[in-house]
Amino acid sequence: MKKKNSTDKEIYSHAFKLQIIEEIDNGLISRHGASTKYEISRSSIDYWWKKYSKLAFQKGMAEKFSKDPINENKRLKKRLAELEAELELMDMAVEIIEEETGINLRKKFLPESLQNTKKKKAKK
Repeated sequence: MKKKNSTDKEIYSHAFKLQIIEEIDNGLISRHGASTKYEISRSSIDYWWKKYSKLAFQKGMAEKFSKDPINENKRLKKRLAELEAELELMDMAVEIIEEETGINLRKKFLPESLQNTKKKKAKK
């Protein structure tokens, strides 16, 4: 079932992991119960469940493609956060380029409406 290596980190066989996930998927035990029963961290059980469980896969796919407003709201919030992070990264890149070249790229290439938005954001 499990082995220990030189760093005392437990290594579990693939078959053992699948056995635990099958018990969870069949409703014989909860993830918390499996963690307690087998003395394995809950994070490991959760990781295995997400990786190997057919139910977890189906749940993820259902959430990804669902037209349900709650799931759609979650997807849109996640996408918004990704786009905001990307925009911040691009802003930093533009600032670096402007410092290196001495050219004001925003003034030269941005439409006036976006320049005003950037100015308002800078004031806050």
